Formats: sequence, C-alpha cells, structure tokens
Amino acid sequence: MSPTPKKVHRRRCGELTVEQAHDTALIAAMLDTADMGVSGPDQSARCFLIAYSGDEPVGIAGLETDVDAALMGPFFVVSEMRRQGVGARLISALRLAALSRGARTLYAAVPVTFVDYFARLGFAEINTAEVFRACRDCSLLQQIRGDNRLACRALRADLSWESVVER
Repeated sequence: MSPTPKKVHRRRCGELTVEQAHDTALIAAMLDTADMGVSGPDQSARCFLIAYSGDEPVGIAGLETDVDAALMGPFFVVSEMRRQGVGARLISALRLAALSRGARTLYAAVPVTFVDYFARLGFAEINTAEVFRACRDCSLLQQIRGDNRLACRALRADLSWESVVER
C-alpha cells in the first residue's frame, strides 16, 4: 500500500483560513492554550476546526453530531486575534460542518457573557433541557453537565434554511 500524500497548505501571511484539524497534537496544544482539556469516550465523533492567520493557529472550535442535531464543543480564539473576525469565521465553518454531517440545528452552551455575541451570529437562547433532549448521545454533554449550569446559557441556531438554494 502506498503512503497517502500530505495535503499542501498554501496560506499567505496574515490570511485568515479555517481548516478541519486531524493533527491530534495540534488540537491538544490549542485546547491546552485555552485551558480546555477535552476528554471523553468517543473522540472520533468530534470534528475540530482550526483557524489560522498565515501558518499560525489562532482559534479552535469543536463539533459533535447526533442524528440531525449538532453540539458545539470547545470554542476559543487567542487573545491577540479577538475582534478581528476569527470567531465569526469559525462559527460559519462550524455551521457548514454541522450541515454537511446532516444536522438541522446547531446547539451551544456558552458563558452568560457571550450570549450577545452568539445572538449576533444567529443563535437564540433556549431552555437547557432542549439541548439534552436533542444531543443526548453527544459525549460533550458530560462536560456541560459538569460545568456550572448557572454560568452557562443554552443556545440554538436553525440550520435548516442554510441548505436551501433559491432559484
């Protein structure tokens, strides 16, 4: 069996790109930078996206799907790159990744201070119980259950119209 050729990345200095990450060491390093160790029985069900400024990783977002729902996992942008559109690009890529995996709804549990930010990106606040019903098989829910629920809010973004092509 011949070795699989590596993908050639052609990033330009300062150009912002988002790619799906397969390098577990890079994912772990980004999560450590964010102080968000991610553990769980089913790492293979997760999708991680990394934002790059040139060749420098500047953000990470995680996603796990359960039938027609997706749950956003870790989300982090390095401090010096905040307020430059990195988070919005990651969310846009997450929406596309969730949609391509068959999800019609994207859920997130975010700190209270981020609710307005996510509302600007198309999320609406919902009851936490809805997330637990829709994503009951997602291993990321174990982390949400362990976090302080009073400090987090559940959010939902409807993806069902994003795949409709108007003619």
